[in-house]
Amino acid sequence: NLNVGDNTITVVGTAQDGVTTQTYTITVNRAAPASNVATLANLVLSQGTLTPAFASGTTIYTASVGNAVTSLTVTPTVTDANATVTVNGNTVASGNASGAIN
Repeated sequence: NLNVGDNTITVVGTAQDGVTTQTYTITVNRAAPASNVATLANLVLSQGTLTPAFASGTTIYTASVGNAVTSLTVTPTVTDANATVTVNGNTVASGNASGAIN
């Protein structure tokens, strides 16, 4: 069985003379099982404050901004580095701000 991570396979070819050999090494990297973690580790607004304060298990927030604020960005950070995240349907790199939301 292949383990998660690097697995080394050695293949040795032996010539007809029974003495001469050539060794080949193959490193097979088995990926870890896909994660089922879809939570965020952090969620930050460029304007306003989340209410309640961010917590990974909380999924509904409110925020208020002043009348002069016409747009803001959202910066989500995923818990699992292999997860992806979207803001209003647009993919955002984890830990980076979304495009302006007007």
